[in-house]
Amino acid sequence: MSLTDELRSAPPGLHGQSEFWGLAWEALAFIERTVRPGMATLETGAGASTIVFTARGAEHEAVTPSQAEADRILAECERRGISTGKLAFRIGSSADVLRGWEPRELDLVLVDGAHAFPYPTLDWWYLAPHLKVGGLMLLDDAYMPPVAAVIDHLRSSKAWRLGDPISFRTAVARKLADEVIDGEWKGRRMNFSYLPPAKRAVASVRQRQTELYGYLLRLEPQWEPGRTPPEYQLTVRSRVPRFSYALLAMLAVLVWPVLLLWRWFRFEVSRWSESDHPWVSSSEDE
Repeated sequence: MSLTDELRSAPPGLHGQSEFWGLAWEALAFIERTVRPGMATLETGAGASTIVFTARGAEHEAVTPSQAEADRILAECERRGISTGKLAFRIGSSADVLRGWEPRELDLVLVDGAHAFPYPTLDWWYLAPHLKVGGLMLLDDAYMPPVAAVIDHLRSSKAWRLGDPISFRTAVARKLADEVIDGEWKGRRMNFSYLPPAKRAVASVRQRQTELYGYLLRLEPQWEPGRTPPEYQLTVRSRVPRFSYALLAMLAVLVWPVLLLWRWFRFEVSRWSESDHPWVSSSEDE
C-alpha cells in the first residue's frame, strides 16, 4: 500500500482539527510518484504533503505560520517511522519568510499556503526564479481567483507550459525557460468586469479594434554629428475620411445585384431565342 493510500485510510489531524483537509488525494499520489530521493523541493503551507515529500527522501522545506502545525507533522512522521533529517520548517508568513529566504535551486515547488490575494502571486514571484528549467510548480486550489490569476499568466507565458491538472483543483506547470519580467503586459485576455454591464461590451469592442487595427509610429531622426538637432513638428490625424473605402464598399454591395441581373438577362435571352421576337437577333436571322 502506498503512503497516500495509508494516509487516506486513516487521515491524520495535522491542522489542529479532527477532520482532515489538505491536498486532493490525486495530488498527493502525484507527489509520491514524482519526487525522488535528493530532489530539492519547497512548499508554502504544510500538511500531508509535507509527510509525502519527506518520506520520498526530498530535501524539503515547508513554509507555515504555525509552529504547532509543524510539531504535529513531525510527530506524525515519527509515529510512521519517517526520517525528518532532510525536512526543514520555515515558520512565518510566506510573504515574510521568502523575502529573506536563502535561495537554492529547486526541482519542484508546491504553492498551497495562504490563498488570499496577493499571497499566491508573491509565492510564485519569490520561488519561480529558483525553480530549475524543467522543474514543476504545483498550484493548489486553482479555482480561487488569486490562484487563477497566476495560472492565467503561466498560460500566456512562453517560459511555462501548463500540463493536465493532477486533481480537480490542482494545476501543474513545467518551467521551460528563465522568465524575464519587463513590466509590460503581453497577454491578450482582458477583463472589463469593473465596468457596469452596459459598458463592458463597448469597452471589449474598442479594445478588440485596437488590437486589430492599432499601429506603432516610431520616429528615428538623424542629423550630422556636431550639429544642433533640427526642430520639427509632427501632426497625426485620426479618422481621416478615405473615399476609396466607400467606393470599394459600394462595389462590394453591387456585386450580388449585378450577378442576379446578369443571370436574369441570360435566362430571358435563352427563353425568347426560339420565339418570333428574340431579345438578341443573330446575323443569320436577318
